[in-house]
Amino acid sequence: MSASASRPSVLFVCVHNAGRSQMAAAFLAHLAGDRIEVRSAGSAPADTVNPAVVEAMAEVGVDVSTQTPKILTVEAVQSSDVVITMGCGDACPVFPGKRYLDWQLDDPAGQGVEAVRPIRDTIETRVRELIAEVAPGRGPGRSHRFRGARPPRGQYRAVLVSGLGRGGSVGFASGGGGMADKKAASLPRKPYERELLRLQTELVKLQEWVRAEGARLVVVFEGRDAAGKGGTIKRVAEHLNPRVARIVALPKPTERQRTQWYFQRYAEHLPAAGEIVLFDRSWYNRAGVEHVMGFCTKQEYQLFLRQCPIFERMLVEEGIVLRKYWFSVSDAVQEDRFRRRLDDPVRRWKLSPMDLESVTHWEAYSRAKDEMLVHTDIAEAPWFIVESDDKRRARLNMIAHLLGSLPYHDVPPPVLELPKRPPSTGYERPPRDLQTYVPDHAASI
Repeated sequence: MSASASRPSVLFVCVHNAGRSQMAAAFLAHLAGDRIEVRSAGSAPADTVNPAVVEAMAEVGVDVSTQTPKILTVEAVQSSDVVITMGCGDACPVFPGKRYLDWQLDDPAGQGVEAVRPIRDTIETRVRELIAEVAPGRGPGRSHRFRGARPPRGQYRAVLVSGLGRGGSVGFASGGGGMADKKAASLPRKPYERELLRLQTELVKLQEWVRAEGARLVVVFEGRDAAGKGGTIKRVAEHLNPRVARIVALPKPTERQRTQWYFQRYAEHLPAAGEIVLFDRSWYNRAGVEHVMGFCTKQEYQLFLRQCPIFERMLVEEGIVLRKYWFSVSDAVQEDRFRRRLDDPVRRWKLSPMDLESVTHWEAYSRAKDEMLVHTDIAEAPWFIVESDDKRRARLNMIAHLLGSLPYHDVPPPVLELPKRPPSTGYERPPRDLQTYVPDHAASI
């Protein structure tokens, strides 16, 4: 590589207007950090930037002033591994051995912020694809507008991997790092149950806030088989009103559904006002099991990676609150849970031939998840990683984080008063032998 032995270099070129190259360079520098050398150039140095560009980029936490374009020179092209032009490929010097890309994008010059946002989102998607290709296995950092009250990042560092940032990708092959690398002692039952009850009480308050405010909340639970998703969902929903909070766990698609737009069968289950939907696996099946096991074509997989961020942005722009959690389990713990399920008649149903296939495809799933995070860890709907080798800790950590990420408040319940029973009007119960009663099995214990 031209820049250094450890990192590639990327040059963005926009001859006529530097806005697009400046946006792309700023995005790449923001997401990749110092893992990729980033530069932008044009026919003349940029003195000013469209204020709408500055505003639109600031919305996702990116400062365009960090990447002021320089004058395009032959030396700049020669010293770059990848040269990306913005519809001006004919004006850029061409040298053998260089990789050239031409991104056809609308010009943000003179546009308002509403017109700039789609250009920004397209650039972000292409930059994420570029990182996945140029620096494979190195997940980009978060851009990062967060809707709702987000707790300080450090508050959950011990339990939620923040390694999607500039330090590199999450080490899924060994369970994701963090607590998985230094196995914490299993949380004792009594403090676990005490804290769980407190958090579940808060979940009921959250439910009432959702009802009162007409909010729409979607929580996506993803992760490897036996990572603890189902148990966590059970604890989340345990004391909630099933008419308000419902669990969606879809089976494999029917033949008719296979002919639909991929997201269509999931969109049918999105919440109405005052509802909570918990997805026990979701549209991310395509990025995981379908991709790894060959249940979708390469074209369908690539289309999903392009459309998923757009789909989720649409949900958020529509007003749906979206939270995504990835449950990260180590290979040793997963295998131990599989073995226990094999011998447990109550949980044997949880184990399928497809689950066992995941053991032999461990690294393929790891790569698939790294790729998924590169494309779908977006500002509007970031991923949160839950270390789940200890199920009790994982449940508490996930619920606490969900509660801390939402601006809910206590909604006073309506004042209810138990009425007095009116006097009898002469009703007499029919003889008991006229009805069929369930036998008293409990008496035989």
